[in-house]
Parts: sequence; structure tokens; C-alpha cells
Amino acid sequence: MAEIVVVASEVLLEQNKELLSRFNAKGLVLRQIIFYPLRLGDIASFLNIESKKKALIFTSQNAIFAFHEALKNAPTFLYLKQIPCYVIGHSSARLARELGLNVVFVGQDGHGDKFGDEILPLLHDSKVVYFRAREIVSRLDEKLKLNNIDFKEIIAYESQILQSSILQSQKPKQNSIIIFSAPSHFRAFKNIFTWDLSYRAVAIGETTFKAFDSSIMGYVSEKRDLLSCLRLAQKISEMEK
Repeated sequence: MAEIVVVASEVLLEQNKELLSRFNAKGLVLRQIIFYPLRLGDIASFLNIESKKKALIFTSQNAIFAFHEALKNAPTFLYLKQIPCYVIGHSSARLARELGLNVVFVGQDGHGDKFGDEILPLLHDSKVVYFRAREIVSRLDEKLKLNNIDFKEIIAYESQILQSSILQSQKPKQNSIIIFSAPSHFRAFKNIFTWDLSYRAVAIGETTFKAFDSSIMGYVSEKRDLLSCLRLAQKISEMEK
């Protein structure tokens, strides 16, 4: 049976240890997440207009973690948790609710580009804070600008590639099925390892799938969550027996 390898953040792998164990999958961390300090006072000032609705947008679990960590150290701003949150997928929504955020909308498609189309009609006449990574692929910021949404971007974190010399011994075996949880993880994999033509790649969503090279045998999960990816990887492995 082919080895299943999940390339994701340390946080995501830690959260899903039991799930990985159930599918006998191996986790591989290629990037470290650097959280930035958030100026919660600036966020509160931007949102402080009574005549407008307020909204927070999160397109990743890391952005939610960054926001939560900032609030833990600034109890004065805990009321920001009550602002309606628009979250890209069910996994992120579950985390947000566990951390006490007020989730009012979960993207049904789960992909970055289409998430913007889903929420735009709901955000007119709103003051919006969009928490994001330093590098993004979805262009949600451009859609918000084009549609005249009053929003403030907050760069909450970035991911940096770990030293390749440390990771060479962790290169997946031939014929592995490799799950990528974000385009950045795929790019990091290519920078660190030589892509073996026997690999099969599974993307957690359309945005990640589009990052794959045309020569790669790639698949995209039906839903934007790790469980869906693991089920697809297992199915691919069983078909090849």
C-alpha cells in the first residue's frame, strides 16, 4: 500500500494526530509559521462606527490563531470576539467556534476565489477587517476593493521554509501519495526535494490544485478539509493495488 504523506503546518498536523493515525498517514512540516503582533487598538478604532455593520474575515486557521493569541494578551479587546466572522471553510469555522468567535458565515465552496463571490453581497455597508497571510493566492483583497467594500487588511502571519539540509532525510518514498494543504507547502516541497514522477499529489482545494505543475499526477479533494483529502488518498491507493 502506498505511503500517504500530509505536507502541512505543525499546528494542523498536531490538531489532526488521531486522524492521521487512523489513515496510517505521515505528517511532514516544511514551513514554520511566524505570527505577527496585532495592533488591536487600530482594529477597534477602524470598526468603531455605530452606523455601519461590522465583520471579520478569516481565510485560514493560522489567521484565526494569530487573532486569538493577540486577544489573550489584551483582555480589553475581548469584545472583538463578538463581531460577526466570515470564515472560508468548515475546519476553520470549527476552530473559530472552539476559540469563542462569533461565526455567522462559512464558505460553502471552501475555495478562495469563490469564497469572495459568496460573501461580497453580505458585506455592503459594512466595516470589514480581513486577516491574511503575507502572501496570498486568492486575490480576495482585489475583489473587496473592486466592489468598494470598506475594509482594512491585517497581515497576521507568514510561513517560512525550513532549512533544506535538515529535511533531506524526510523525503517521501517512491509511489507516495502526498497531500498538500496550501500552495505554499507545494512550492516549499519543490524547492527542497526533487519531484519523483511516481508521486501522486492531492490538493486540499482548487487554489492548491492550480499550483501543481501540469506534469504532476494531481487530484483535488471534494471538500476543503483534511478528512476528505485522506479519504481520496486512501481510495487512490486501493485502486492501485
